[in-house]
Amino acid sequence: VLIALQIVLFSQQKDRAALSRQRVESSYAQIREIENVYSKISDIESSQLNFLLTGDQRFLDMFLRDLDGDKSSRMLADLKRPLQGLVADLENVYADDTQRQREITNLQTLLQHKRDFMSRTLTLRHRAGLDAAVSLMRLGQGENLMDQIRRQTAGIIQNQQEELK
Repeated sequence: VLIALQIVLFSQQKDRAALSRQRVESSYAQIREIENVYSKISDIESSQLNFLLTGDQRFLDMFLRDLDGDKSSRMLADLKRPLQGLVADLENVYADDTQRQREITNLQTLLQHKRDFMSRTLTLRHRAGLDAAVSLMRLGQGENLMDQIRRQTAGIIQNQQEELK
């Protein structure tokens, strides 16, 4: 009887350890997804700034392929694609977590504002030139949005890490 009880207890501990390991692995995967979002928006911003300063289209090619026609309006549409994909990935990762869903919704709003700001600067660069785009950048809205995105992603990561403790 004691041996049977030990086998049952060992089996239960083994199952709990496996479940705990699964949760930890899932948490780290979620953290990587959040870090990926921040990394990609930083890359997009870097390309945008390089393009604004130089006017060289190759800085945006990674996000804006096969431009034709009205480049400004095409850029606005093409910038939306990578950001939507990032948020969709996060929504899938946190599908069962309502608190994280709220955080992701807030992040999505910030990403949308950042995309809109980048679109305005790109449009200004194409239509009115470098000085007009730089004037808009000097207002600090883009930097402020990036700071908010940084804080939001850091907060999500911190909350996820606290759950690991």
